[in-house]
Amino acid sequence: SVAVDVSWKVVETFEFHKFEKLSKLPPKEEDLCWCGHLEYYEETYDRVQSKRPTPLKIIEDREFYYESTLNDPVIEELAESSGGKVFATDAILASIMCAARSQLSWDIVATKIGGLLFLDKRDDSSFDYFTVNETAWEPPNDKDVDNVNSKSRLSLEATTINQNFTQQILNGKVKEFDVPNPFHDAEESEGKAASVGYRYRKFNLGDTPVVCRTELHGIAMRKGAEQYMTAFALNEYDPKLSETTPWRGALDTGAGGIMANELKNNAYKIGKWTASSILAGADQMKVGFVSRKSTRDPYKHEVLGTKYYQPAKFAQQINLSVRNMWGVLDNVIEVLMKQDDGKYLLLKDPSKKLCRLYSLPEGTFSDDESDEEDDEDDDGEE
Repeated sequence: SVAVDVSWKVVETFEFHKFEKLSKLPPKEEDLCWCGHLEYYEETYDRVQSKRPTPLKIIEDREFYYESTLNDPVIEELAESSGGKVFATDAILASIMCAARSQLSWDIVATKIGGLLFLDKRDDSSFDYFTVNETAWEPPNDKDVDNVNSKSRLSLEATTINQNFTQQILNGKVKEFDVPNPFHDAEESEGKAASVGYRYRKFNLGDTPVVCRTELHGIAMRKGAEQYMTAFALNEYDPKLSETTPWRGALDTGAGGIMANELKNNAYKIGKWTASSILAGADQMKVGFVSRKSTRDPYKHEVLGTKYYQPAKFAQQINLSVRNMWGVLDNVIEVLMKQDDGKYLLLKDPSKKLCRLYSLPEGTFSDDESDEEDDEDDDGEE
């Protein structure tokens, strides 16, 4: 995910087989702040079948935000008032919690300032893009990046599908929270903010309280009661290439088998979705099954069905131990909190089942450094 510089020093190595033995009771959580808004789930999507699919719309009037931890004005305020010592987003914590499932390289930047720890992503990383069949026996590759089934093209397709799906399954009825979306400027934005509720929560993890920005995507009504939900989409591109059972027809009667196969091929991605849902306190996780209308066309898709799962129970089904999740996170945070103030990089090795923690020289990944590189590139152009 990033080239290792010779000036970086290895501080710690986390071997995944040791992660599997870690365990910690889930900490008590506390809601600190709610921002943004949520729309209500359209229940007709519960009845969608692969024999009568629903076209996936291209949602062009919604703005999506993937702001980093250090660019979050709410976290900036909470760093002064919440009593937290570690600050992050649910996506970052979920990546660490489920690290042992990952195959591809990824990285997280850790900045320690005055005893406070901020876990973040690099500005130019692909951290927010979903992988496709990462843990399959033969995962997609980028030997031909222009191929619609290359790793990078599939990742972009899956991420776009997920955005469209999460907004299409809502009915337009809105629940506003006390604080508006902290990243949306109505005057400067061409569209409206996507339906996302930011739930800032503090997890009392021993001596190091963790403050996390979590996301919810909608509200479902169950027996007259509101239930907060997250929403994600699995996508089928070409059953022959992926060597999977075609979803059309089979999904209506054999959803369990299809999900089992997805769990095998996308163990890390689905694990992170589940962990994020648990962190957000979601009552349910809505999963959509989206397929290309034609295997050769990556731009037109259909929703073949949806399923909902209770995150804690689903974690048990996919062999994701909640105690282990917190044990892994606690272990990584403990090591980071022992370090001196400065910047560090947690990097998943691209070929081995381990992560390395590097100490970075001052200025690494800073805006100034990026600007200097851009100036050099501009000077070199003819």
